[in-house]
Amino acid sequence: MPINLGGGEPPPVVTIFLQKGVSKTDVCQVTFFLIMGAILGSAGQCARVVVGVKKKIDIADKGTAIKDWFDVKQLLLSIIIGAVAGIIGAISLLGEAIDKQLLITLMAIGYAGTDFIEGFIKKSLPQ
Repeated sequence: MPINLGGGEPPPVVTIFLQKGVSKTDVCQVTFFLIMGAILGSAGQCARVVVGVKKKIDIADKGTAIKDWFDVKQLLLSIIIGAVAGIIGAISLLGEAIDKQLLITLMAIGYAGTDFIEGFIKKSLPQ
């Protein structure tokens, strides 16, 4: 028996999906898949951040503090971009069976997709 969280009619988007023959379960599965893509894309981007920070620490002067070159705003923006890349990847892989390969693929999309999106943004937007 489904849980009723307030009664009444389902939200308009769900109603449209239901009218077109898509069940509530399908909507939940798609939502889960997109959230999973965002989380794994962010995780892939975090792996990229770890590699970048390690390289920066290795080449930085010994007297330079991390706070002098580390930008938290840029970190958060890059993690959001990784989530967007993961969502785009999840959309393209929608309907695939969820296994180890899919999870690793979504992380790799977050890792590599962020490079692509950041490069596109830097090239397209004026400085």
